[in-house]
Amino acid sequence: MLERPDHPRNAYAWMDVFRALAATLVAISHVRDIMVRDASGSDGLLTKVFYFLTGFGHTGVVVFFVLSGFWITRSVMNRMDQHRFWPNYLIDRVSRLWVVLLPVLLIGGTLDWMGSHLWQFPNYVGTSGAHSITGSVADHLEIMHWIAGPLFLANIFVAPLGSNGPLWSLSFEFWYYIWFPALAMLLFRKRATIALLFLGIGIFCPPLSVGFISWLAGSALHFALKRFAQGRRTGVDALGLVGMFALVLMLLSMSRIFHSIWFDPVVAVGFAMFLFFLCRTNLRFPTILSPVGSFGSMGSFSLYALHFPVAMAVVGWWYGGVRREPTLATMIHAVLLTFALVAIGWVFSRVTEARTDAIRAFLKARIANRTRTATV
Repeated sequence: MLERPDHPRNAYAWMDVFRALAATLVAISHVRDIMVRDASGSDGLLTKVFYFLTGFGHTGVVVFFVLSGFWITRSVMNRMDQHRFWPNYLIDRVSRLWVVLLPVLLIGGTLDWMGSHLWQFPNYVGTSGAHSITGSVADHLEIMHWIAGPLFLANIFVAPLGSNGPLWSLSFEFWYYIWFPALAMLLFRKRATIALLFLGIGIFCPPLSVGFISWLAGSALHFALKRFAQGRRTGVDALGLVGMFALVLMLLSMSRIFHSIWFDPVVAVGFAMFLFFLCRTNLRFPTILSPVGSFGSMGSFSLYALHFPVAMAVVGWWYGGVRREPTLATMIHAVLLTFALVAIGWVFSRVTEARTDAIRAFLKARIANRTRTATV
């Protein structure tokens, strides 16, 4: 049975599947990069298919941005007028990120220190040929890298800690969390807040500003669904869903040709349009995909944040930190390692992400108690 288009629970379940798929694409693209040598014209068909399917890591981040923009916009617009919006909102957002980021920095930094100073495999020295690691990991283990991570300044003013380059998107996400409500209050409530000053960070990091366009595609999805909540036409929406799905496939293929951050917003808009019709049709969600959706909602963040330093250590010990030829065995190993990283991410999420609500409640209670004590 179809639900109202403003409550598309099936579509939300599909979004969780996309989160799981995006995180897995990011992980396998990095595993392939540090484990298998670059593609060449002499590779066979199977190898070329392998390279093609494992080359959508960056696109996976764009998908994350769109989904994040949708959910954060939905949350902000629903609670913008609540008392103490900013304190509660910041607790929600920072706790969500820190509960995963802080232990990831500790685990990843430790593995990278061991890899750089004890093991000294080629992938840690930057001589393996991998595009993800082009220099010595030890150079990114200085105190400034440790400080920049929790402050969400990685890849804005300094490189991310150690080998964990994927953490750049967490820094970007945090500033989008600040930018959007600041702009929304200005546009919809005519209230200027001090948070607007943080827009200036985009001057120092142009990719941060360009990425915000992709993130805002998710915001646009929220407003479009609110605007067209009524008057659903099942046939038109179903046709639109098929058309947008074809468009997304075309854009994904084109993203392998146009390696530019300016193409990211094009992919983001196409994906947001696809999600619009997916929410309108509220396509039935198959029960068999429920475990994937569950992982997407509760474990994909952990997989994304933790996979790279763990993969570096495994490839170091498994292959000696040297990239291998793309044989069938090597490709199978890459897939198996990716599945192992998914499992590790899920276990890690049970002791991190699963505690988010409890941490939020604790922090809010402490702040409320201090506020009451101060007013007595």
